Amino acid sequence: MLIVRLPNDPLLRFISQDWTLSIEIAISMFLPLLVYAFRKKSAFFLIVIYLLVQFFKIDPFMFDFSIGIFMACNLDALKTNWTTNKYKIYLIGAALLLLCVDFVFPNLIKETDTVLIHHKSWGLAILLWAIISSIKIQQFLTFKPLIFLGKISYSFYLLHLIILYIAVRFFTLNAAIFLLVYLSITVLISSITYFLIEKPSNKIGRFLIGKR
Repeated sequence: MLIVRLPNDPLLRFISQDWTLSIEIAISMFLPLLVYAFRKKSAFFLIVIYLLVQFFKIDPFMFDFSIGIFMACNLDALKTNWTTNKYKIYLIGAALLLLCVDFVFPNLIKETDTVLIHHKSWGLAILLWAIISSIKIQQFLTFKPLIFLGKISYSFYLLHLIILYIAVRFFTLNAAIFLLVYLSITVLISSITYFLIEKPSNKIGRFLIGKR
């Protein structure tokens, strides 16, 4: 269902955001090779992937994955660099600006992506850099309800639009109450699918890898 897109228009499919999943499936095949390369020369291969996307038209999402791999392979160095960095405020400001380009400077979206490939990925990478380097934020993120929301987030992502379409048809409430009801139902159903489908599937995957 993810590889053969029927129909091709995402808005007509049952899970309209499933286009991202097919990209994840395809690029995940290259992850072991990318991780091996980035462990050798992270900065060099990040530049190589950037140039391949810009001039040889490989899938631009390959660069997004590469940013993540770069950060994972240089975690300790990034943490150390952030704590001694004098430009933290400016970096966070730049990250927020990159994330808001669509709203603040809508006419610059095309030009920004021409240079940065996906401008939001840079903004998110900087924010992630700040988050993983902050002890206080890490402590906040260990709050159990947040950990639980993190666990069900993938199921939430897959289900939220379907539930929204149904909720809009059946509930005629004011905006605040509708949002509360909608989020409550989505969290509940996402929790059920997480425990019945996602968690058992992860266990099977770990078992098969362990056997090998």
